[in-house]
Amino acid sequence: TVYLSKTMISATSKEDGSIVLATIPSGRYELIITCTGYRTRRIEIKSSSFPQELTIELEPYIRELDEVVVRSYDKDGWSKWGTFFLQQFIGITPYSEEIDLVNPEVIKFIHDKTTNTINAFSRQPLIIKNNALGYELYYELEQFEFNFSSKMLLFKGFPLFKEMTPKRTSQARKWTNNRKDAYLGSMMHFFRALYRNQLLENGFEVRSLIEVTNEEKMRVKNLLSSRYKSNINNVPNDPILPDTIRFSNTEDSMSYYQQIIRMPDKSDFVNKGILPGDSIAYSIDSVTVGMYFDHFLQVRYPSKKMPGVIADALRGYPPKFVGGPASFNELANGYSARDLNHTGVTNKMDMVSTIKLINNTQIIVLSNGSFFDAANLISYGYWAFWERISTLLPLDYKLPLQL
Repeated sequence: TVYLSKTMISATSKEDGSIVLATIPSGRYELIITCTGYRTRRIEIKSSSFPQELTIELEPYIRELDEVVVRSYDKDGWSKWGTFFLQQFIGITPYSEEIDLVNPEVIKFIHDKTTNTINAFSRQPLIIKNNALGYELYYELEQFEFNFSSKMLLFKGFPLFKEMTPKRTSQARKWTNNRKDAYLGSMMHFFRALYRNQLLENGFEVRSLIEVTNEEKMRVKNLLSSRYKSNINNVPNDPILPDTIRFSNTEDSMSYYQQIIRMPDKSDFVNKGILPGDSIAYSIDSVTVGMYFDHFLQVRYPSKKMPGVIADALRGYPPKFVGGPASFNELANGYSARDLNHTGVTNKMDMVSTIKLINNTQIIVLSNGSFFDAANLISYGYWAFWERISTLLPLDYKLPLQL
């Protein structure tokens, strides 16, 4: 099978191995070639320079090496890590309960206690049915890693989308509405608007954000650490200062120090001015836009509020889950994600995300909302929870003109 990653465009080879890909949309894509018994091949292509004919060779798996690797996989990995994997990969969104992972048995896990990470692998594509958006996904999982120390998640892969056939008009209408909801305020929506320099027209407010270290708290912690002859991190939030301690600064007092210690280590300062798109993006050529910025960007989408389950997670109260099901339907613990979203159980929060360039280098943005290198961009806040498999749309998705 050959397909363009993150689209619905695919073709299957004939007996002689030849494949005809009738349509290649304008832009830059990952061409994925898969075959049973062979390693998946990935080729980066551009529609403007794609050759009329292309010969592709695949490398067979070496079974001897496989046997060595398999020994390091966690025994009963799905029962240990399945629920956690679904939580991180599928996500905790209003659509998560309608996602079915058809073949969880193909996923293997390695828990590295040295690096405090969990990694997931699959030799076969994951088959995922998104009954909320009306897509069936065949997902070539290339990397999944969660670091328990930093709480950072990185996953990447190559999905092929297949549109599901609605059984009734109401189901088709539901899929249309849910796809629109998944799109509005998403990263795809943002980068499409950025490409056209229409951020404000599309409802996005972008501001620069600077993270500032609380130098006064560092000073106080160092002072108290030296007084207590202990590690800085061991200083309590409410230190009881004995009467024998005397401070050099006459303005300092016990109540003042206690107040400073309770403050956060770092604070975010957001510029009130809204940034225009052309202040962070610039044309590279006729089909490519570059994006670069210092520090952080805060992206606000005032037209919508966060779903309750995401607002809860950001407050530190994610839903509790029980052990290792193959379907996300079994993960709800006494309430529905959509119930939380629509009944007002949780106070609504504004849709606010923060992004940062990890390598201090530009990213490339295309008209369909894709961007490269995605690993160079880290997101916090709303997008960190929303941009998961349960809300994933194909790059050839188009917002309906009328609903």
